[in-house]
Amino acid sequence: MLSQKGIGNCISDGISPVIGCTPIRLEDEHLAELQSLIAQLPSAVQDLSSAEEKNLERFEKLVQLYSEEPQLLDVALASLVDGLLKFVEFLSPPPNSAIDGVLSPLTSAALIRLRTLSIIRGHKFLMHFLPHQFELLEPVLQCLENFAAILLAASPNASVPIDKRIVHILTTWLSIICKNPFNLSRIRQNGNSQTTHSQEGNFERRIAICLDILLRKMATIGELAVIPTLLAQILTRNVDNEFVLAPRFDEFVHTFRSFESELDGGIPLISQLKLLIALLKLGRRVELRPFVLSLLHSLPPQFVRANCPNILVRQLVAKLLHRLALVLLRPRLAPWRYRCGHRSLEENLLGRRNQNENEARKSDEESEGETEEERADEAAEHFEEIENLLAELLLKITDKDNTVRWTASKGVARICSRLPLKMGAEVVSSVLTKCFSDSAADEANAWHGGCLALAELCRRGCLLPCQVPKVIVDLLPRALTFEQFQLGFMQAVNVRDAACYICWAFARAYEAQLLRDHLPSLAGVLLSVALFDREVNVRRAASAAFQENVGRNDSFPHGIAVLTLVDFVEVARIKHCYTDLAVQVVFSFFSSGFIYFSVAQFGEYIRPMLDHLCELKSIHWDEMVRKLAADAIQRIASFDLDYAYEKIFPVFCARLSSSDSVVKHGAFLGVSALLFALNGTHDVFKFRAVFLSAISDQRLCLADHRSKGFSLVGKSLCRLIGTLCSIGCDLTDEQLLQFHDILDIVISDSNKQMAEYAAAAFPALMAFYKNGRFAFLTNRIQHKYFAEIVGPCRDESLRISCIVPLGHIPADFLSSHFDGTSLLGASILQKLKDAITDVRTPKWVFVRVAAIQTVGTLLTKFTPPNFDWGQLMECLASVSDDYTTTTNGDIGRFVRLEAIAAIGRLLPLAFSSAPNSLTISQSQLNKAIGKVVERACEAIDGLREKACSILGELMQLEEKHPLSEAIAERDLLSSLFTLGKCQNGTTPGATTAHSSQPFEAADWRFSQGFARLAPLLNSNTYGRNALAGFVLSAGSVCSWTSQNAFLAIVSHLKPNKRNAKFLDSFLSDLLSVHSSFVSRQGDVGPVLQLFRLLLNDRQLQEIEENPDGHFEFAALCELPIKLSVGKGRPKVKTLAVSVLGSLLQLNKQSQMYRRVLRLLISLLDSPYASLREQAAEQLFEFFSCESDDSEHGTEMALKLLTETDWGHGREGLGENRRRISAILLANAR
Repeated sequence: MLSQKGIGNCISDGISPVIGCTPIRLEDEHLAELQSLIAQLPSAVQDLSSAEEKNLERFEKLVQLYSEEPQLLDVALASLVDGLLKFVEFLSPPPNSAIDGVLSPLTSAALIRLRTLSIIRGHKFLMHFLPHQFELLEPVLQCLENFAAILLAASPNASVPIDKRIVHILTTWLSIICKNPFNLSRIRQNGNSQTTHSQEGNFERRIAICLDILLRKMATIGELAVIPTLLAQILTRNVDNEFVLAPRFDEFVHTFRSFESELDGGIPLISQLKLLIALLKLGRRVELRPFVLSLLHSLPPQFVRANCPNILVRQLVAKLLHRLALVLLRPRLAPWRYRCGHRSLEENLLGRRNQNENEARKSDEESEGETEEERADEAAEHFEEIENLLAELLLKITDKDNTVRWTASKGVARICSRLPLKMGAEVVSSVLTKCFSDSAADEANAWHGGCLALAELCRRGCLLPCQVPKVIVDLLPRALTFEQFQLGFMQAVNVRDAACYICWAFARAYEAQLLRDHLPSLAGVLLSVALFDREVNVRRAASAAFQENVGRNDSFPHGIAVLTLVDFVEVARIKHCYTDLAVQVVFSFFSSGFIYFSVAQFGEYIRPMLDHLCELKSIHWDEMVRKLAADAIQRIASFDLDYAYEKIFPVFCARLSSSDSVVKHGAFLGVSALLFALNGTHDVFKFRAVFLSAISDQRLCLADHRSKGFSLVGKSLCRLIGTLCSIGCDLTDEQLLQFHDILDIVISDSNKQMAEYAAAAFPALMAFYKNGRFAFLTNRIQHKYFAEIVGPCRDESLRISCIVPLGHIPADFLSSHFDGTSLLGASILQKLKDAITDVRTPKWVFVRVAAIQTVGTLLTKFTPPNFDWGQLMECLASVSDDYTTTTNGDIGRFVRLEAIAAIGRLLPLAFSSAPNSLTISQSQLNKAIGKVVERACEAIDGLREKACSILGELMQLEEKHPLSEAIAERDLLSSLFTLGKCQNGTTPGATTAHSSQPFEAADWRFSQGFARLAPLLNSNTYGRNALAGFVLSAGSVCSWTSQNAFLAIVSHLKPNKRNAKFLDSFLSDLLSVHSSFVSRQGDVGPVLQLFRLLLNDRQLQEIEENPDGHFEFAALCELPIKLSVGKGRPKVKTLAVSVLGSLLQLNKQSQMYRRVLRLLISLLDSPYASLREQAAEQLFEFFSCESDDSEHGTEMALKLLTETDWGHGREGLGENRRRISAILLANAR
């Protein structure tokens, strides 16, 4: 069943798209719409518009919904086909007619839809629903002959207007008609009908000629691949086909010998190869054998090897070689093949009763394909030729393309299943020797082809039980873990996937008793691949192979329990496999009643998993895999600590001195993981000298941040240092300082990920400064950290690296005296506040971010006595207005986000510790809350959502909390930011338009968020802050944000549009916002944009009647006037001119109107073309909409405005400007 949303889209009016969905049955709505589209086909075709194209597009989309499960269409396929066949009508064409005379547009449309059903469901299935009366042979063939005639008449390079879709469905239809039992060579055309030259002769000859033309002129690729098959059926349907096949094989030999290049695209060669393969598949062996022998001796070696770049040609040559061999071999399967007995699980469970009788009956059935002539011909097998063909196929197993290797592998297996025992054993030996040797020229391709060949040989019983142990014990573990680092990883992925195919084939081909001694060792490897392989396809393939083995054999330990965890869906996410599934697989054994036994009993999976992670994944080329492997080792090792300590841990320790940076990185991660797992149960410190020596050696690689391997070395050292400090390793003073130096170097790197590794190691390191080492820490803080924070610094990353470690100092250190006069915590906080307000580095926003984060972290651990919270809030409120802009855009948003987060986190703490600190005044509190409110109305969605969530958390404090009592207008804020449901199911403050659904936190990002925030504009305390935020949003470059913010402001003004005092107060606040914008960021664009929107929406109509009498309005009008004539950015000047155009709607008797009009007219002679064009556009728009259109002068001015090219140049513009000025200013008097 489709989802309700999918159904709604599918049954709509045909305009909305069909979404992707996975059906489980044919929906009634879809069937009804398909039938409706078919019924509307005549009217759609008659319509000269695009109705037929829309009909076809909708039909194809609905049918393609079931492309993954096409069998769901079967219940309605007959009715759909019958509905389309009603419109198929074959007309008798006049002489020398074109194709349009045979197929009407309605017939063509119906055939195209039949072809769509054929593509989705398959032409072999659809042809059963097509009528196959013999009288249809003539019209269908006649249509194809017309296509062939058009192809013959067209020039070689001209495009031919032939629809391949119609050719495909007609050929499919013809193939089912031709399956009649009549001899086509003896049936001639009715003598009463008119014939053309191409229609003379019997039907068999006409079909062959027609298909020959289509085969030569069209590429038989994809849906047209049915043409060679149909032609082969026609050529081999008679009792004696020798006279028909002889010229065909001569043509094949000529084509193959003359093939040298693909200048023609390879179409003739591909067509001939497909036809020959179809003939060898459908023809009788006795007839074909003489031609095959002649063809083999005539084929040139360069063609057989087919080293051309065309993949399809190489694949077809491989298929041809194995078809030639099958013709030369007797059609009888070799009796020596291994037979599992039963294919289905049900028959396997019934036992092996009467197996001898069944095998004898099967042997008789396999021999039924041989005729008496073939049974009597003992020389029917030509082993020398077969040996040569096999040699070529074995070479193609190692081809550079997957499809060629796959085809060659299947061919080798099919041939081997008919060979004598000795030759079959040689074939298997050749595959094992040539494909899996270390000296193979292309190792990955050889391994992949060999795995495919072994799987196919296994499926056909050609891999005897005596050869199975070598494959399972020697080859499969290597193939399942195959890696190749030189030429990319995709080829290695193919090898591992094919190895899983072998495991799957083994389960289906051999009995459980035969594999019982070998599968337990394979189970651990297969499970490790299913959990830990990098590629999801390989993990899923291994899971499927594991499932097949568990279902058919009983040799996988705890198979069903593991299979329930490691299924197809669960292994999709790699992190989930490493961190969760691997632990669940191990833990399931301990939680299933076996906890009373020894841990060694669970080594079937635990130890192979640890070995796999240690030997392969910890040295993997992908850094993410190495990191995940270390996490998995840390979790799994706790279930077998002795094995991890004795076998795995020494391996990682030995790799610490490796020269390969990848191996060394994996070793550092592995050692860190095992130190956590083994600490407290085993003596891990006996390797202490190895760890410290490795760290000292690698420290030399950190001298240059740009050196090769710096990233891996830095991450490795940070991980190991953090682990050693966490588990309490003994460190000398020199080693401790060395560790601190390493972390300082790594954290100063500009790579954020590197800094995170170092920051994670600092908390454990700082704890080591106890026990008399505090002086070392204070010395570093004073002479390095403080010097870089407040002194001259050359790099932003360096200053950040001196700020972040301060946040990890233990709380008891912060309360210690630093320089004899102040506490360490107080000194650090003062330096951090200086860094936040440092005006020397205005572009270093991430320094401010790090300082704010560190201040918040320190104050949650330690609050100095008499700490001035008010000063801190003033500092945070100040930086919450950071609008620093660089080439990366508005990077100040990071500071604003962190500042309001710190305000929300520290305000409750400040009021809770008020007795021991300086309290925050009411004005300071209002300012801090106001800044959060301002950010809640901003244009950036994430910042707006964060600010609203902070205010919501503050409103959820208990009413008795000191902060709750101090917040001004708390009821208003609580009604807006508390998202609890009311009794009617809505949220407080929700608008009517959204009252049907509860307001959620995510809705702050959408239009309903702005509407919900609009009441803040009525607040006496926070109204100006809200207005500042809305102004920024209204001036945003995002039209959606600008529109919704403006609507929120309009909802505030609308009830008081006629209240001049209210509007003056609003404009006064707007002027105040403008002043603050100019002082902190210098951008007047948002205020101008909002002013223009208010004028255009006539929200200030009450003031527009007397603009000279309102000081605030006149002050706002001065902004665009000054900007349009002064210096500034072109974008701002253009916006100012557009605002002047909106001011033309003022009262014409006012001085402001005349001043604005004169200014706009003067701008027509501006030195900037963009301003001239903008001024002319504003004048034209306003005066063309004037109510009095009868004045001749105004019409003349408008004509001058439109006919003058204001952007071309200033020559000649002065006269036109004077004429326009005289007319418009005269009307203004």
